[in-house]
Amino acid sequence: MPAETKVNTYALMEACRFGVVFSVHTGLRDVEFWSMLGRPVLVGTHTYYTRRGFTVDARDRDHYFVQLARMCDEAEPALAPSPRGRRDCSTSSCTA
Repeated sequence: MPAETKVNTYALMEACRFGVVFSVHTGLRDVEFWSMLGRPVLVGTHTYYTRRGFTVDARDRDHYFVQLARMCDEAEPALAPSPRGRRDCSTSSCTA
């Protein structure tokens, strides 16, 4: 998507069955969000938050694709949005 596209990325993330991140700083924010939703997150690179027990960590390229295929096969459908309405994710802590 072009940068100027008006899209709520948190709404897109909420519709996902799992997450995949490659970046340290933006990735951590995404990992936090998906974790709050109870969704698994595959990390495609070594970061300071890998091997802490709350991400699925790829050891190498082949392992990454094995884990990605497993997550595609096993992931539960995304949960419906909160019945209380949209999440306010304008700060680092999201609230419904």
